[in-house]
Amino acid sequence: MSPLHQRGYDCIREYLAAARMRHSEARRLLERSHDLGAIYLYGYSVEMRVKAAYFHNAGLLREELITQQHRTDAVNMWTILGLATPPRPHDIAGWATLAVAARSTAPSPLRPYEGAFGIEVVTRATSLYLIWRETLRYRSTQPLPRELRDVRSIADWFSSIEAKMI
Repeated sequence: MSPLHQRGYDCIREYLAAARMRHSEARRLLERSHDLGAIYLYGYSVEMRVKAAYFHNAGLLREELITQQHRTDAVNMWTILGLATPPRPHDIAGWATLAVAARSTAPSPLRPYEGAFGIEVVTRATSLYLIWRETLRYRSTQPLPRELRDVRSIADWFSSIEAKMI
């Protein structure tokens, strides 16, 4: 059998399954007062959801392999859509902005998100990104109660609207 890091492949279905797993694991860590670990995994659960939304809105099928070329195309899409700065690999706010913008230009049958939904997606992702970074894995500090509450609330919201995003 191949090593764990070589099993499976990146696709929308896997991103969403990973998001659900990380969200559940974060809840369990929180129950055991492992607050920083919970925040770390809550953030990743949101990252996977916004990336899945982008790739879906860009036209990929749920089972389609997400390649390095797709990732490069995502960065190039920023220029095409007239957005300011391409997202870095774990930039939740940038990927959320890209997902919403891609949805606005997606071919039928996808339609732009209704009303203020797209704005709310970007606003909540940005609020999370003000607290969360993938570099938390290198930290040993403890989050403030407000930070924990905010990250959990945002992650729970993204969990609840997953079907609406994709």
